[in-house]
Amino acid sequence: MNRFIIQLISIFFATQLVACGGGDSSESPPATISPTAIPLFPPATNNAPAVYAGDAQTIMELNDVTLVGSATDSDGTISNFQWRQTVGSPVTLTNGNVETITFTAPAVTTNETLTFELTATDNDGATANATVDVMVTKVLFSDVLSQISDANFLACLTEQTATYVDQVISIKCNSKSITSIDGIAAFTSLQQLWLSSNQLTNVDVSSNSALTDLDLSSNQLTSVDVSNNTALMALELWENQLTSVDVSSNTALTKLYLYNNQLTSVDVSSNTALTKLYLYNNQLTSVDVSSNTALTKLYLYNNQLTSVDVSTNIALTKLYLFSNQLTSVDVRSNIELISLNLSNNPLTSADVRSNIELISLNLSNSQLISVDVSSNTALTDLDLSSNQLTSVDVSSNIALTTLELWENQLTSVNVSSNTALTDLDLWENQLTSVDVSSNTALTKLYLYNNQLTSVDVSSNTALTKLYLYNNQLTSVDVSSNTALTKLYLYNNQLTNVDVSSNTALTKLFLWENQLTIVDVSTNTALTKLYLYNNQLTSVDVSSNTALTDLFLSNNQLTSVDVSSNTALIGFDLSKNQLSASPVGLSQIIDTSAVINLSANPFDLNAQAELDILKETYPNLVY
Repeated sequence: MNRFIIQLISIFFATQLVACGGGDSSESPPATISPTAIPLFPPATNNAPAVYAGDAQTIMELNDVTLVGSATDSDGTISNFQWRQTVGSPVTLTNGNVETITFTAPAVTTNETLTFELTATDNDGATANATVDVMVTKVLFSDVLSQISDANFLACLTEQTATYVDQVISIKCNSKSITSIDGIAAFTSLQQLWLSSNQLTNVDVSSNSALTDLDLSSNQLTSVDVSNNTALMALELWENQLTSVDVSSNTALTKLYLYNNQLTSVDVSSNTALTKLYLYNNQLTSVDVSSNTALTKLYLYNNQLTSVDVSTNIALTKLYLFSNQLTSVDVRSNIELISLNLSNNPLTSADVRSNIELISLNLSNSQLISVDVSSNTALTDLDLSSNQLTSVDVSSNIALTTLELWENQLTSVNVSSNTALTDLDLWENQLTSVDVSSNTALTKLYLYNNQLTSVDVSSNTALTKLYLYNNQLTSVDVSSNTALTKLYLYNNQLTNVDVSSNTALTKLFLWENQLTIVDVSTNTALTKLYLYNNQLTSVDVSSNTALTDLFLSNNQLTSVDVSSNTALIGFDLSKNQLSASPVGLSQIIDTSAVINLSANPFDLNAQAELDILKETYPNLVY
């Protein structure tokens, strides 16, 4: 019975007893008796609830735990439950005021006991509690391996020496033919994950929130969710099939490589820590990098950009915007630039006067009619090829080692101040003369497709490549150029060429001249010799045992001995005056060699011999 009702009854009876008291009215009134001081019945006792917090458990770290409690009350009902943790690494309890709760076991450094207390309150306010222990154990690396389904991924992981999974902070499994990384969620301590050049079509790294370096490049991914990977500093997703990437949550990124995908837009406004942004070879029409003021390298080439604003990116040292649709680019604020490539754009002007730190400048394949590089004295590489330049002043650019001015409208070029030059490309212009006597460091000199009648290369003793074809040369002295490996003199008016000093030559192209004789006896390193369309009556190639290609067509040869040239794979003797088959033809080792002997006046014996050889050399034509 409710104690309140019992008290009311007691008070009622006590009151009635007082009222029934007798005695003369003149007698003193009876003593007042407090109703509460006369307990007619002993007070009722409220029994506390009986509480059970569940059985003790053992669980591996980072797994979900369910605690099932209960309570009963012998003289009433349970009005409230409350769970709390009393011992161990803190966890977050869900719905702590019901019998059954869940939480995720924490990551632990050693096996650890967590203690939880369940308190129950009955309808009269009495409480009782009970506790339960949960032993959290570290996840064994071997247990995780047993859950890996991809054999190649498993083979790579077994190279790790870890005992517990949280000891694995780096996984490098590039080029392993992996198709799935199911099981990666267990590696919650992982900081570095490299899976480049595999066969992945999808990846879930949402549980790997500790990642700082993620490389999923060169796979077959169409989407990647990195929204949970907020610690990422380096993200490489290049060479996939991505059409979009959301990096708005990855504010710690310093390196973002998304090139060679199918992106049409990228929002990097939240990524203010970026220092390297590579977005080339996509389908971008615009990119906003105004918030990325820490950028030092920005590669946006091979897109569809019509404009780019880099005025706030004053820390840039390398800017590559080539192969877009840019008509102008303002780089006046980018005074730290050391490398700038704006080639393959419809630029009509380029102002680089503020960029005095430039070492490499490429403005090729544009529509420039003039360029001022007088302030860019640090330049070592300058490419202004394929423009509409009629003149270029490089007298201030004395540090230049490479100068490319091909395919312009130049009639003269003064390179006398550029004594450090090693590569000089002036082909496809309108040059009638070039003075390279001061350029003694030259190793490559390309002057073909001009109107040169003479060239003095006697001072250029370091030359390894000399291309002078398609000019109007009647003579060339290369006796000082003993380091030459490639000499291209075809399509000139040469009647004689002395290459006896050029013993390092591997390729000698002399076709379309007026040569009657060529001595190649000292050129034993030759692999390709092209002498066709001349007036040769004889050729001795017995010393040229390394030859793979020998083209002698359209001369006046009556015989040729190739018995020493067993390495030939291409041999053209067509349109000569041979009546007998070439000597040593059957000694060519490669039976798939292409042999052209057509348009020669072979006698019957030669034809019979060639018929037999045709069975061995199916690519023989005669």
